[in-house]
Amino acid sequence: MSELDPDRFHEQFQRFQNLVPRHNKGHPFTNFREGVVAVWEGYKPHLRERALSVLRPDTWAEGEIGSGVILQRTIDAIEIQDSDLTNNLVLWQNRYGHANRDHRTLLEAVPNAKLRRELDRASRTRKAQSRRPA
Repeated sequence: MSELDPDRFHEQFQRFQNLVPRHNKGHPFTNFREGVVAVWEGYKPHLRERALSVLRPDTWAEGEIGSGVILQRTIDAIEIQDSDLTNNLVLWQNRYGHANRDHRTLLEAVPNAKLRRELDRASRTRKAQSRRPA
């Protein structure tokens, strides 16, 4: 995972702060549930819910590791493109060649049993860790 550059973050947040009033009748950003920002970003909770419904992580079983079931659900959760909702949070479509797809390792694991097992096991481990209280 890459580190967040604080200077870059502040620069982009300031850009966002300046952009919102221009598109929101002069009103500044206050939250993600109101105004133009809600229009721009309101799909994200719906996208998360759709992805979780595709993943169904609570149904994952130890015996599925390496079978491709978990991997395929993960790919399907990334490649959401319905008439009402599209995952634009990662570059998954093959517009700029396979090497530029953010989830290419997952796609390459489909025919590779060893890699499939490693990714499935990592997914189950991450799921278990996310359930632990902080």
